[in-house]
Amino acid sequence: MLQIRSLLVPVDFSTCSDRAADWATELAARFGASVTLLHIVELPRGLDRASLVNPGGAGDVAMVPIGEWASDSGRKQLNRLARRLSSRGVPIQVRVEEGSPVHAILDVTTETKPDAIVMGTHGRKGLAHAFMGSVAERVVRAAECPVITLKADNAIEQPTEALLQAQAEAAG
Repeated sequence: MLQIRSLLVPVDFSTCSDRAADWATELAARFGASVTLLHIVELPRGLDRASLVNPGGAGDVAMVPIGEWASDSGRKQLNRLARRLSSRGVPIQVRVEEGSPVHAILDVTTETKPDAIVMGTHGRKGLAHAFMGSVAERVVRAAECPVITLKADNAIEQPTEALLQAQAEAAG
């Protein structure tokens, strides 16, 4: 029997990752599972965590380390998303990591051993895909657990119905 106790949801605050978070929370509610929302802070090339940034704008002279600022900003956004999703009665954890998105997702997966990863995909094609690559595609290829990917524009509205149907068919 299919058992889902925990789901990992990488979040970049795009429409497709928001949809994946909603989908994963619905799935978790049906299975009595928990959800971990993961945001990865990837610093621009040439900057390290200690590089200074002025988050307040031109009139503000306060400078803070970019890594700290980006992590704090990501955590605030994750907490807002977690509050919205937790209204469905699902335990939600938030986690912010720094580094390459693919490596960070795989490292957290190795550490936490979720039953599945649920992530949005931007669905880039052609040159955009060739130049930017696909985080979702590389995670699918390398993850040791199942990965469910959803496009923002055609995500499945009733996630567990398809899974329950597949489970029933597999059981005989």
